[in-house]
Amino acid sequence: RASDDVEVNVAFDSNDEVSTSSLVEQAELGLNRAGVILFDGVDDDIDVNAALLPTSDFTLTIRAFVTSYPSSVATIFGQGTTSGTGRTVLQIQTDGQAFVFLNGVGTFTTANTFNLNEINTIVFSRSGDDYSLTLNGGTAATQTSSGSPQQVNSQIGDGYAGANFEGSIQSLTVGAVSWDGKQSSAESLGWTVNGSPQLSVVVPTTL
Repeated sequence: RASDDVEVNVAFDSNDEVSTSSLVEQAELGLNRAGVILFDGVDDDIDVNAALLPTSDFTLTIRAFVTSYPSSVATIFGQGTTSGTGRTVLQIQTDGQAFVFLNGVGTFTTANTFNLNEINTIVFSRSGDDYSLTLNGGTAATQTSSGSPQQVNSQIGDGYAGANFEGSIQSLTVGAVSWDGKQSSAESLGWTVNGSPQLSVVVPTTL
């Protein structure tokens, strides 16, 4: 590392890929660190039980890292069933905007777009009849509704409407529940990791 000449060993596995057990320390890309789950946009998702209950006040905060906009809308966080009953989806649109559909309330779309190859912060919240969606602190998409939201179940990365998410979740927080993006942390919360998500072994540019 240029700043202090620190050195670490980088090991390779049987496929000649950087091993997830290597002593690779993420120093420059903030929370885009080694060990977080990488969703491939095909079949990876995490069943988080009922982490979000839109029938009461909440603040859902997600920090996500993406490298490109999807070819079809991709669900970062979703709830409900394919038939739409109780469906809630937080998505990245093909043009890079953040979008939320909340059954019984309506839709929210940010004016600004996701920053590629950077950590993006998405905040969706409810206080009484007031709802708000922001992306990276930009102008909030708001709505006031007395409608009764429905809730069935919650998943990260599953495409209830649109494609599965491709990228990584650096952190997710809702109420007292907090997740650091790692598979072991998801399992410790009693969540079920589905598919075959990879682990990030991104090497910092200064190492």
